[in-house]
Amino acid sequence: MEMIISFPTLLALIRTTCSCWLRINQQVRKDGVNVKGYFAWSLLDNYKWNSSYTLRFDIIFIDYDNNLKRHPKDSAMWFKKFLKK
Repeated sequence: MEMIISFPTLLALIRTTCSCWLRINQQVRKDGVNVKGYFAWSLLDNYKWNSSYTLRFDIIFIDYDNNLKRHPKDSAMWFKKFLKK
């Protein structure tokens, strides 16, 4: 069972995450830091002690009923475009 996040909450999460990435990007360019990679909070589902697997922060949806097939979410496509900038 996947927990549904309200649109205002989702929008706030997107804005916060994007703002964080942009600040990191600006600082890296300003200081000339040689960044080789960046790890998103969770590429795949992870276990939360108080909510099991019901909260899904991933950018790739895992279909547990279909042989664990992976489906990139819209956030994965956005992240891919963001990284190309």
